[in-house]
Amino acid sequence: MQITERWKQGAQLVFSDSKYRFLAAAFFMVLLPVYALLTDIIVVPSLSLNPPMGLPPAYLNPNLNLPAAFLIISVAALASLGLAIAIFQLSELRSVSKKSAAGAVMGAGGGGSVIATFATSCTICQPIWLVWLGLGGISTVLIDYSLPIALASIALLLFSINAGFKSVVEGCKLKK
Repeated sequence: MQITERWKQGAQLVFSDSKYRFLAAAFFMVLLPVYALLTDIIVVPSLSLNPPMGLPPAYLNPNLNLPAAFLIISVAALASLGLAIAIFQLSELRSVSKKSAAGAVMGAGGGGSVIATFATSCTICQPIWLVWLGLGGISTVLIDYSLPIALASIALLLFSINAGFKSVVEGCKLKK
């Protein structure tokens, strides 16, 4: 079966029920601000080391790299799709193991989501969570590799979604 056909069938199976569409939208609404804060798309001056004076409590980063920000938004969208697929598998198919495709959804999806937090959308700013952990120096390296990190994260998330759709399509064929 071709990948496009698998994605089409898998999406129809998973998102035919409105609760999974709602879950994907809810996850996106939660993940987008989290990734925006962690990768400095949105800056909260009270959380940073040098808060600029006279700016609102949260503002869009003026040094924002728009292609990198688009990749981070894409990561949030793909991660929310992957989570909705994983919940569908857990609730409808009731099958997740490390070696199954469902396990790949959890592993690669989780890995892609975590890797995305190391990306930064700003060429000047540092991911705030690294500064909080005392790892601000490593962000000088991450700035140069921000684009490959975001692309690797997207690749892992796409792999996990593909594995999830494969598992859903095959699981529903077996269930019938």
